Amino acid sequence: MLLAPAAAMLLTKEMNWGLEDFAVFGLMLTVFSLSIEAAWYGLDTRLKRFGAAIFAILVFLIVWAELAVGLFD
Repeated sequence: MLLAPAAAMLLTKEMNWGLEDFAVFGLMLTVFSLSIEAAWYGLDTRLKRFGAAIFAILVFLIVWAELAVGLFD
C-alpha cells in the first residue's frame, strides 16, 4: 500500500508526499491491521467479527478522507 504513492510520485508532479505523510499512512495501516487481528482473535461470533471489521474499515476510510481533503472542514 505504501508503494502506490511512492510510484505515483515518480510518475507525476501532482503527487507530493513527504516523510511525515508516509509515516502517518504507515501508522494508519498498522492500526487498521491490528484492529482487524484483534477482532478476529478476540471476538467469539462471526457477527461480532464482521461488525468490528466493518467498523474498522469505516473508521480507516473516514480518517483517510479527512486527512486527504478535509472532509469535516
